[in-house]
Amino acid sequence: MGSRLVYSLVRPANFARVWSTTNCQRIHAVWAKKDIDLEYRFSPVSLYSSDVPKKCWQCNFPFKSEIFCKKCETVLKPPEEFDYFEILGIERKFDLDMTDVRQKYKQLQNKLHPDKLLNKPKKDQQYLKDMSGLISNAYYTLLNPLHRGIYLLELNNLSVPEETVPIEPEFIMEIMERNEVIDDAGTDKDKIIKIMKENREILAILTNQLSEAFKTNDIEKARYFLVKMKYFTSIDDRLKELKDKLGIVT
Repeated sequence: MGSRLVYSLVRPANFARVWSTTNCQRIHAVWAKKDIDLEYRFSPVSLYSSDVPKKCWQCNFPFKSEIFCKKCETVLKPPEEFDYFEILGIERKFDLDMTDVRQKYKQLQNKLHPDKLLNKPKKDQQYLKDMSGLISNAYYTLLNPLHRGIYLLELNNLSVPEETVPIEPEFIMEIMERNEVIDDAGTDKDKIIKIMKENREILAILTNQLSEAFKTNDIEKARYFLVKMKYFTSIDDRLKELKDKLGIVT
């Protein structure tokens, strides 16, 4: 299975998809819900772009995309349209220095600590909570390669509709086989750990392939690898639940 798997990951094929089997329907039922969740989470993806300059609600000083007013240093009202990369102050691309991302996230959260606004009006406190939540969403979206890839596409008004991405039937069979292997593993902790390790190795391969697709601006390949990542991420989520349930420590 190993060599066939790597081959299927590296070489996208133009096969038509087959969704007629019960198992395929079961797989897509799982991902239908995930797609809805992702669509909701990533819907506000525009930049802070506007022909009309925004102004600080406190002192009317104009701003573009800052979190704090440069004049009075109050927390600004969170924008209705935003870019997670811009919010965290990082370049918009797939390959990120996650150490730098974490550092900038922590710096922003420290500046937005509730203790700093204990004696401030309720409006200030509410904007702080809202902005803190927005920054957290930005961080956790960009932290995850799958979510980051989907978000990058959506920033360019693109999506990852599975019905338009050709996925070979052999791949679907492979996913079903892997789910059956998990079923057969039952409560065998060693088997669960082994399956999880193999699955994460596959996700690492897909992440590298997705990175190359974004570097060459090959949107169709990016969509292809994101769809595959969805399936293996679903398997990883299932394995993590089993790991917690069985009390597995790694």
